[in-house]
Amino acid sequence: MIPDERVDKAVDYLVNSAAKAAKCRADRWKAEHYRKSLKAILMGEKLGETLGAQEQYAESNQRYIDHLRAARDLVFADELCRVEREAAVMLIETWRTYQANLRSIKI
Repeated sequence: MIPDERVDKAVDYLVNSAAKAAKCRADRWKAEHYRKSLKAILMGEKLGETLGAQEQYAESNQRYIDHLRAARDLVFADELCRVEREAAVMLIETWRTYQANLRSIKI
């Protein structure tokens, strides 16, 4: 059985973490989309070279690599927010099912 206090904490968590979850998602989205812009900027630094050479330069550039590392951290933070919120929802749903089952037994 899940204590009511745990359910209350799960509900509070969902309410209080909504802004953080939204920020995590927005930061992830920005990082994923900026990767394309950064690659284009870096490729533009080698305009006189072949497309393959431009791409190789961009993808091996330290700024691009640093951005990928930062993006990885943002994806991790977003996924962590998502699974923590999902766990809270699952806990609440499990409690609701248990409560419904108790009511059906009493009837």
